[in-house]
Amino acid sequence: AEFDLDVPKPIETILLESDRIRKETAPHFAYNAALADSMCGRLEAILKMRIFFNAHENMTKNYITHLQDLYNKGIVSDDDARLINNSSSTYVKCLTNGKLEKKNSSGMVSCTNAKNILAAQFGTWIDKKELDGIVKPNYTYDYESTELEVGEKIEKNGHTLANLQEGERIISYGDVVDDTKSHIISAYLKEVKKREGDNAIATRMLGFIGQALFVTVAMFLLLFY
Repeated sequence: AEFDLDVPKPIETILLESDRIRKETAPHFAYNAALADSMCGRLEAILKMRIFFNAHENMTKNYITHLQDLYNKGIVSDDDARLINNSSSTYVKCLTNGKLEKKNSSGMVSCTNAKNILAAQFGTWIDKKELDGIVKPNYTYDYESTELEVGEKIEKNGHTLANLQEGERIISYGDVVDDTKSHIISAYLKEVKKREGDNAIATRMLGFIGQALFVTVAMFLLLFY
């Protein structure tokens, strides 16, 4: 008989693979859909206070469009930007209306970079304090949701299947029992006990069916003979 054993991987292997899984897992972000419109409205109000911009409506629209474009690509905090850069994933997962959706992370910018881009566009018309008020992260890292996916992947990856044929030797006399062989032996003993338990249940069921059949036949004979 074959034995397909669910064998835990050695702890050193699990730790190494956990680091890889964590790096490869796309970070989860919560998305604030209303923030862009709110901040663009604030920018428009600031620009309308400038006499020069009142006479150049198209310039005002261009600057607002520029800010909207940054929010569409995604603005994140400086710390979250570093987290994205350290991930080997080319996308992030964004929680929108209770559903996780993939978003290309290459266009996302940090708050600092967004302010620098806008400062280069606005020149001297808007100072740093005003930029602080209109550049906020509309994507925020969701640690708990990310760790939940990482944990599920690590748990799923923490075991491997080992196939043993009947009569196959696991260890020989004098062999050193390492972690891998120890896990295989433990899994094998667990599987043997499970099969013995299943066989015992099947034997009891057959015995019960046999007794029931005997009683039925005996009653039939008593009633009709």
